[in-house]
Amino acid sequence: MAFTLKPAIGDEFFNRTELIDEMVNTLSEPKLRMGFALVGPRRVGKTSILMEVERVLRGKKGIVPVYFSLWELVERTVQEFVFVLTQDIIEAYKSELSWKYKIKNIMALPVSTVISILKATDLKIKLFDEIELLLSQKEIRKEHITQVIKETFALPEQLAKKTDTRCVLILDEFPLLMDLKNGRKLGEGIIGAIRTVNETYRDTILTVSGSIRATMEMAVLSASSPFYRQFIVKSISPFQKEDVLGLLRTNLDASLDNEALDLLYEETGGIPFYIQFIGRKLFQKRVCKVTLAEVKDCLVEFIDEEGDLIFSEKFERIGSKERLVLSILARSDSRNLSSIAKATRESMNAVSRYLNYLIKRGMVRKKERGLYQIVDPMFRRWILQKRGGITLMFRNF
Repeated sequence: MAFTLKPAIGDEFFNRTELIDEMVNTLSEPKLRMGFALVGPRRVGKTSILMEVERVLRGKKGIVPVYFSLWELVERTVQEFVFVLTQDIIEAYKSELSWKYKIKNIMALPVSTVISILKATDLKIKLFDEIELLLSQKEIRKEHITQVIKETFALPEQLAKKTDTRCVLILDEFPLLMDLKNGRKLGEGIIGAIRTVNETYRDTILTVSGSIRATMEMAVLSASSPFYRQFIVKSISPFQKEDVLGLLRTNLDASLDNEALDLLYEETGGIPFYIQFIGRKLFQKRVCKVTLAEVKDCLVEFIDEEGDLIFSEKFERIGSKERLVLSILARSDSRNLSSIAKATRESMNAVSRYLNYLIKRGMVRKKERGLYQIVDPMFRRWILQKRGGITLMFRNF
């Protein structure tokens, strides 16, 4: 095992073994037809879980997992989504089709050539004509979008039936489908279209994830959502303090001061990505004992080296009023509506609108008794250190 800033899979995967076992056993059992919905904030480890499940399933006979992340899309268009997902599905089935080509290479060829290669296999499925249509379209007419999406999601089921396999289709950041563009964003209706295809699945199991609770509510969790009670819902939380200690002990040849552990856990919130980064910094120091001062230094280095890359864009993309609210929230662990309104010199109705927007963006959450706080503690620290108008350095604690 080693510290990594990439999704942790295989030997690098740490903890959550019970969840992995449950997901693998459920998704590979022919008598069970329930997928999973993972819900949790960004950087909490959902992608690592999904990719580890894919890795384990890939070693099981008769199971073909397909992992697809909506974050991979650059243009966020319907055309791009259809093309890349189709490519990934066929690539996943390459061994089942005795495929000798690399699908990413042939997809660069003219569409007619691609379809000729597909039809040259002994696999005869009716969707090849539809695939030819999908791949050849530069623009999709508005009235055809739903059908195009349905045909794309029908492909894994067709391949599973013809190859006598069970396909596990894993969509990371599932709600981003609503943001796909074809002139304008598709909206919630696209989730309903996918639900109708999912109802016809017999050899395909869908599993999804989402980082923003509000959009997962629209797609999966609320009673009015298309996929309500269609998934086994798992809330993915940050590591507990003992998990953080276990990860550090596994990778560091050094003892850890209790105060240092407390500070590290408090400032990172137990979010695995941050623990991995700080752990890597501590490893580079080659010390025999990790002290409070060294953890403080590493936290400052994280903000200096990575903070702008991770947080700047999402901070700048929101309005000036929302940025002001975040700056106010960053100065304390939590605040109520009236105190935020007083600090911003805005009406409570206006502040309520700003907060609801920030909640929908996954930046703020509402605690008990009407208190609001920033979800990500390192985002809060970045705002304080870089954008809050306050000089606050860990070294001065």
